[in-house]
Formats: sequence, C-alpha cells, structure tokens
Amino acid sequence: LKIIERKASAAHNAKLAETFDTSRTPHSLILGDMQEILPTLEDNSFDVILTDPPYGVDAHKFGDMADAAHEYEDSPDYFRSLIALLSVEGFRVAKPQAHIYIFCDIRNFPVISIALTVAGWDVWQTPIIWDKGNVGMLPRPDYGPRRCYEAIAYAIKGDKKTNFVAPDVIRIPGIQTPTFGAEKPWELYHNLLARSVRPGATVLDP
Repeated sequence: LKIIERKASAAHNAKLAETFDTSRTPHSLILGDMQEILPTLEDNSFDVILTDPPYGVDAHKFGDMADAAHEYEDSPDYFRSLIALLSVEGFRVAKPQAHIYIFCDIRNFPVISIALTVAGWDVWQTPIIWDKGNVGMLPRPDYGPRRCYEAIAYAIKGDKKTNFVAPDVIRIPGIQTPTFGAEKPWELYHNLLARSVRPGATVLDP
C-alpha cells in the first residue's frame, strides 16, 4: 500500500508539473534585515523554508582557512539571536503543513534543534549531512583533516510528508572556487526542495 501511495503521489506531482508554467515562476527579492522583515510577513504563507544563516563560528575571522572571505558577522551571539527569531517567526509564516531546512555547523545543531522544538517544530533527531567531497575549510593543515561536510537541520510542521524516501547523506561536490563566502551549489538546493515541494509551492529563504 505504501508503494502504491508513493507511485500515486509521484503521478499526481507529474500531472501538476504539466499544468504549472515553470518558466513564469514568481520570485520576490526583498532587500533588508531578516530581523526586521520576517515579522512583517503574513501567517501561514510558505510550504518550505530553506535557508543558510550564519553558523556562529566566527567565519568572518577565518582568513586563509576559508576558500572565500565571509563578509558578514558570524559571532555566536548573533547566530543565536537569528536562530531564535527564525524558529518562532518561521513557524508562524509556515503553512500548517510545512518543512524547514537550516544549514548549520554540526557543533551548533543542538542549539537549532532546541530552538525549533520550543517554537513548535517536530525536529528530525539527526541532521542531514552534505558531503561536498575534498572541498572545505582547512583549520590546522599540519595537524588534522579538511572539513568536507556540513550539516542541515530539518523539521516538520503539522503532518507534512516528504515526496519520497531520501538518504540523510547528500553527495554533491562543493564549489571549487567560490565567489563569496559559504556559496553552495544550486544542485544542493534542488535536492532538498525536491523532497518537500510540489509545483506551485511557496518557498522562503530569509
């Protein structure tokens, strides 16, 4: 029955895709501070929140350790304030059935997990792992390994199911020569969104 249900859902999604004009997908780019703008968005508006906030690991001080400069504040205090707001306001603006994905440093996954849980999200107990190959920060090259993976916190609002069963490790090469700090390949976003959206869904990246 589960196999039949999955096949029926996949067929339904394919039919939706045929009727939805993907060449005219509406996008809205709002320039400003998330802390000021997110509280102004309407309740129950988004099917998926997918975002890559600062990690709270002082990335703006990495210097030569990073492949590209991180020109934004990445202090632990700033990170915690953003996650607290994102958890609560994200829950408010998410539809009754919704998913949220938050890129993070594995060391701060517990912080995000607690904040999301307190806000009402049903948090997946372990993070999704992005394996980016032999790309990443090299903090102490003479003493230890390169950091070749990143974590993604995932949580559910309501009873929203995924479109299919996906692995919790995503193997997509990182960008060899990034043009800005924390740049990620579009294929990674496609992989995550495919798990959660149908044609016509609304997605927020604050």
